[in-house]
Amino acid sequence: MYNYLEAMKQDIINYIRDEVTTTDFTDIDELKETLEDDLWIDSTITGNGGDDYTDKETSREYLNGNENLLKEALIEFCVEKEKIVDKFFAGDYAYFDSTIRCYLLSQAINASLEEIESELIFAEN
Repeated sequence: MYNYLEAMKQDIINYIRDEVTTTDFTDIDELKETLEDDLWIDSTITGNGGDDYTDKETSREYLNGNENLLKEALIEFCVEKEKIVDKFFAGDYAYFDSTIRCYLLSQAINASLEEIESELIFAEN
């Protein structure tokens, strides 16, 4: 079974290391807030930026075994049953994959920052 949280954590760590200049931030809270805003619409993290995170078949594989997580995410975002049915019958597995990634984003950011906190250097006050 695909572990969304672990995969997202690694993607976010890579994003921070490759794309973020931590000295542009005064502290971890400021960085966290920016990451939540920026990564919400980043296709490489959530698939919510216009491009899917991955292809249709891979998304379908990722969802296998994660039905309860998907249900939690759909409930959290108040997705209407009609939309769920339409997306399901259209085979839009990337939509469901992205929904889970958006649902877990904050948790994944926190886990990522906790893991690499000792590496982060912030602007001097």
